[in-house]
Amino acid sequence: MIVHRVNPNNINEFPKMIENKCIVLFFHPQCSHCVHLQPTWEKMKQQNMNKNINIVEVNGEHVSGLNHPIVNNIRGFPQIIHVNKGKMQNEFIKERNLNNLNEYLRENLPNIKKKHNITKKKKTNGKKKPKKRNQKKKSKKKQKK
Repeated sequence: MIVHRVNPNNINEFPKMIENKCIVLFFHPQCSHCVHLQPTWEKMKQQNMNKNINIVEVNGEHVSGLNHPIVNNIRGFPQIIHVNKGKMQNEFIKERNLNNLNEYLRENLPNIKKKHNITKKKKTNGKKKPKKRNQKKKSKKKQKK
């Protein structure tokens, strides 16, 4: 995971930060909803830290310095959006909890997939195993005899 934090020193690099698929969080440090979201957001990042995804965090105090059309999409804080090639694709609109945030990542970023339980197949050295017959049928036949 790569996390870009927009600040006055790198604000001109914002267009480059959002060239590829990424999730962008617009927040304000004095917003009570943003403060409430922060621990959940950090936990989501921690759970996905080994995945190939880009996150961009924009402090609302620096939004006025962003010279990019995406700024016109900001309606309030916090706002989480999916961006591809510098354009907003969609906005996160569900309840801001850990499950929903992880689901939003999986749905919008191609390198995130749902984890499946994978069972390893036993090696058979090229031989097919015979199919097992239904054990109930055998036991019923034995009972009839």
